[in-house]
Amino acid sequence: MLPICKTLVESSCDPVVPFDCAAAIQTRLVQLASLEELAQHDHCIKEEYYDQFPIDIPHCDTLPDDVLFCVQPKDASKVIQLRSYDCPQKYKAAWHTLLQQHIAVDRLRASNSEHSSPAFIIPKADPTVLPHWVNDFRVLNANTVPDNHPLPRNDEILHNCAKGQFFGKIDMTNSFFQMKCHPDDIHWLAVHTPWGLYEWTVMLMGVCNAPAIHQRRMTCTFCHLIGKICHVYLDDIIIWSQTLEEH
Repeated sequence: MLPICKTLVESSCDPVVPFDCAAAIQTRLVQLASLEELAQHDHCIKEEYYDQFPIDIPHCDTLPDDVLFCVQPKDASKVIQLRSYDCPQKYKAAWHTLLQQHIAVDRLRASNSEHSSPAFIIPKADPTVLPHWVNDFRVLNANTVPDNHPLPRNDEILHNCAKGQFFGKIDMTNSFFQMKCHPDDIHWLAVHTPWGLYEWTVMLMGVCNAPAIHQRRMTCTFCHLIGKICHVYLDDIIIWSQTLEEH
């Protein structure tokens, strides 16, 4: 007990360092000015490269064909036929709007496939926002050969990001929709809706191997920069730099 008591007595006699209020205010003002400067740069970049910040991706005809999404079934003779899910009448109008939007850009098309997976929608909390379209590909996924391309390790990303002083993050717009499905495999992605059978012509979230294929494509695209100035995790790209000019 004696060493502990001695320590407590000594610590109670330490001089109190006065708080420099003016210096703290000055530091905060410099931080706010720096944030305002960065916000102005961000606005200017988005204006200069406005065509790279679209609200939605372009028509499927303009998407590249260098990498295609493929379905590798374990049993190619297996036919997927599942019953549809019920949809409340009050949500059907919003679902039909989503359907027409996908058809207009050729992400969806009418199908005569032998396969038929169910689809449904999840309403958003805001009734003015269109619902989220979900495809139930669990049976298809169970019949697909897995692609084990790894995702980057979070600790490695954080370790490399610590090298920077300035950071930026780009979130890709509907990134999975930007990869076409191989024409021979489109029939596997057929889903039934209240308006008939349709098939997806692009890769989807929720289908087996989509994350691995997307990560492989992005890794190959940025391989000469990954670990040096950026990292890519699925549809998120984080960039770091030492100076604002470099950034």
